[in-house]
Amino acid sequence: MLFYAAQIALAVGYLHEAGIAHRDLKLENILVGEDGFLKIIDYGLAKMLQEDEVTMSFCGTPEYLAPEMAAHQGHDKTVDWWALGVLTYEMLIGVTPFFNKNRNMLLMKIKNSKVIFPDRTQYKIDYSDEIKDFITKLLNKDRRKRLGANGLNEVISHPCFANIDMRKLMSKQMEPPFLPDKSALLDLKFFNKKQSPQDLLDTVVPQQKARKVEKNQEAFKDFDSNNRK
Repeated sequence: MLFYAAQIALAVGYLHEAGIAHRDLKLENILVGEDGFLKIIDYGLAKMLQEDEVTMSFCGTPEYLAPEMAAHQGHDKTVDWWALGVLTYEMLIGVTPFFNKNRNMLLMKIKNSKVIFPDRTQYKIDYSDEIKDFITKLLNKDRRKRLGANGLNEVISHPCFANIDMRKLMSKQMEPPFLPDKSALLDLKFFNKKQSPQDLLDTVVPQQKARKVEKNQEAFKDFDSNNRK
């Protein structure tokens, strides 16, 4: 799991260095390549942000939203470090840290609840104090105190990565823990099945913007790939 968390951290650091906030990091947007290394996809919600720039837009997938985004307080690139905390917790525990089927309750928990780790013995989940500390610091509700607020180095310097050689990881000189079966590249067994229309509503679209889209639908009635206006 740390092999993947480290790769995501390196990718986020690279994006931030280029002035890009991804803003929709989630498991569905992280793929394992045929070489066993990760690829981050879907930059539809990415935004160019200057150092310390704060933007007021509201977007992303509910389970991965940072509290400042959920509270409409404005956000910066550190929303991606929060998302890394959610992803790492999810890879470790099997569910996002503030999961709730009710969206309002979910957002309330993101804004107000502490992250809780299940009992190791009762649930037979083996995790170290270092990884618990890593996740907790990424999930700091104060973006200014969040791990990563001062850049990539403080993330990859965390003790939980003590046994990972970041240089070798970046140059793909490490052996990945999992290699996809190249003879079954079209096998979709690792993708979640969408069971209902609600499952398709993963990405938040603010009501105000949705109304604008509906208002201007008529202007695009004849728009297609062969007849663009």
